[in-house]
Amino acid sequence: MKQKIKEYLASRIVRKGKNRKMSLEYLELKHVEPGQRSFNDSSYFGGFSRDGFSIVMRQSFRVDKPNENWLKIHIPGEGVWGF
Repeated sequence: MKQKIKEYLASRIVRKGKNRKMSLEYLELKHVEPGQRSFNDSSYFGGFSRDGFSIVMRQSFRVDKPNENWLKIHIPGEGVWGF
């Protein structure tokens, strides 16, 4: 059931993305809004395997705070590791 929900949501997101109003080139640019307090431009990356391993990474560029990078790895039987 959980997998079916993930597949359904993923397909909806992909279909909706085809109607985007901004170009991919624009979306790939680093966005900065110096006048907006606590603004950040974040990118997330994830990978998941059928046998339960997963990895999620985040890179965040901030205006008025330090940039942030993190990595979380889930290893079945070992737990979640974060850096």
